[in-house]
Amino acid sequence: MRDKFEEQLEELNRDLTKMGDLCIESVEHSIKALLLQDKSLVEDVDSAEEAIDALCSRIESETLSLMMSQQPVASDFRFISSAMRMNTDLERLGDQAYNIGHFVKQLLDIGYEKRDLGSIDEMAKIALEMVRESVSAFREGNAQMALDAGHKDDQVDALYMKVRQEAIQNIRDNAPDPEFVVDSVIIAKYLERVADHAQNISEAVLYSVEGTEHRFNEE
Repeated sequence: MRDKFEEQLEELNRDLTKMGDLCIESVEHSIKALLLQDKSLVEDVDSAEEAIDALCSRIESETLSLMMSQQPVASDFRFISSAMRMNTDLERLGDQAYNIGHFVKQLLDIGYEKRDLGSIDEMAKIALEMVRESVSAFREGNAQMALDAGHKDDQVDALYMKVRQEAIQNIRDNAPDPEFVVDSVIIAKYLERVADHAQNISEAVLYSVEGTEHRFNEE
């Protein structure tokens, strides 16, 4: 029985890793679609979204089966409960990537031209770093990496406020394309949510590895 349980745990681990990799790819492509004005990348985001949703359902079934089929030891219980938390945030990461991608597609359809994106560029880079590092922290069981990733959320939050201030200033300066100015704030909000979900994943990793609840927002 324990051998089968171990096999199921390993399968869950593989599926979470695959889902994490898909989320990294999806967020990366949605951001590149904006920076490179490449609508074809949005199609990749669409394909990834379908795969992420399918894995989310599979992982949900796997975790419930593991919890109900046996009495897991403490470390197994932490891993399974962390997997449940990660599954939710990874699925929502995919949703945010999808939202960014389709917002960019709309902008390109109405003639969005390449321009200085201000603080959105840096915000996107840090948010993507957080996703990569939080998923890598899970893959490697690395608590320090999870901590480092989670703490970067403060940088993203500060840049989001900066994007808002830049937008206000652009409107005051009679920007020639106020619609894009408003849209840029919406994209920045999606990026802020990407960072929030990456931080949640970091918290789940810390619980799985160390057995302690860590709340970055309460520090």
